[in-house]
Amino acid sequence: MFCYVETPYYSELPMEELVNKVSMTKDPTNELQLWKMIALVRDPIERFIAGFVDKCFQAPLYRPEETGGRQYCNGCGPNLTCFVMTEYEKMLNHSSSNHSFVPTSEDVHFFPQNWLCPFERINFTLIKYKSLAKAEDEQNFIDQFVAFLANIPSLSQETIEFVRAQAGLKLGHHTSGSAAYKFVKERIYESQFLMEFLVRMFYWDFKVLGFPLPKLFEIRYGNDLTQYD
Repeated sequence: MFCYVETPYYSELPMEELVNKVSMTKDPTNELQLWKMIALVRDPIERFIAGFVDKCFQAPLYRPEETGGRQYCNGCGPNLTCFVMTEYEKMLNHSSSNHSFVPTSEDVHFFPQNWLCPFERINFTLIKYKSLAKAEDEQNFIDQFVAFLANIPSLSQETIEFVRAQAGLKLGHHTSGSAAYKFVKERIYESQFLMEFLVRMFYWDFKVLGFPLPKLFEIRYGNDLTQYD
């Protein structure tokens, strides 16, 4: 999948043909109508902060093999302003159908969530993922997820309980609650300049996925995003 995202012109098999090969009916569009679709989505600013801390702070220190000695985070390293501006330019290039531009695996972590799934065409059940720094947020997230799974007849109770247990585990690279996460969050929320560009970058995530604007923009515009249309 990452090969297809990064270099579709190198793919030996068109994605449509691949989908047909694994589709029993050979009609993936019709077959998808029978599926229960779920998407775990995240507040765009929170998602950006977590990605930046993981890729631009933690990876170089604790997982240097991921950077491989190259210029990581668009060559900006941990420079937040530099990274926001360069990633914004990358998004503009990608959305303008610039076929010479090839996203990196880092870009996949930062590009808008609505670019990853056709939320406007397929009826997804959206479950909003929080940083899970608060116990009540974590429990609410797990309860919503398990409730969705409980409505799928083919899943056994044993499977559902296993998923419930796994959902509460913390990944080794989780960022919420770390000093770096708090530092980056404060930098962003105290900077109208940075927040302006982040809202531009993730405008459609706010609109399509139903997340409220940051308070800085709520005060100015209410929750009206039409000025960015």
